[in-house]
Parts: sequence; C-alpha cells; structure tokens
Amino acid sequence: MAPNKTGLLPKAFSPEGETNRSLARFKAARLAKWNVNRAKSLQEMYELAFSLEALGRLEEALDVAAYPYGKFTYRNEVFFRVFLGGCLAEACYLLISMAAS
Repeated sequence: MAPNKTGLLPKAFSPEGETNRSLARFKAARLAKWNVNRAKSLQEMYELAFSLEALGRLEEALDVAAYPYGKFTYRNEVFFRVFLGGCLAEACYLLISMAAS
C-alpha cells in the first residue's frame, strides 16, 4: 500500500516497481494528490485503470477502478459523478471479464 493524504492506496497506485516508464511518471506525479472526493483525482484514477487494462494488467486495473467505492462523499457535481460512475463501471466490467476468462 502506498500512503497519501487520504490514507493507504492499493499497490497499483504506487510508482515503485512500475515497469512502464510513462505510468511510473504518471503515478509519481499524482501519488500525494489522489483524493476520492475530487473530480480531477477520479478522472486520473479512471485513466490509470484504463491504461492498466490496455496493458493486460487486469487485477491492478480492478484495484484502481474499485478503490473509490465506499470511500467518497457524494456531491451533486457533474464531473464528479461522471468520473465516479466511470470508475465503478470499469470495475464492474473488469470483474465480469475476469470471471469469464
């Protein structure tokens, strides 16, 4: 688990041991900033989950996409809802995909 302002994040968020240089830079630049109550952070989690899925790292993608579940304070803000919904939909898709294979 990697520490940040909101507590401990799953290992998939950590730049340590990341073999993809672009993802390592992406993770390192955002590690201390990720917060499930900010739309921008949710957008970045959504993007990270899709990147990990594209690389075939489904378990890590699921860790990232499912992380916000139950940890956020709901706000009636369009961008917040869009990216929160995106993360949760991606988590559901990954669970279904992993169960089917």
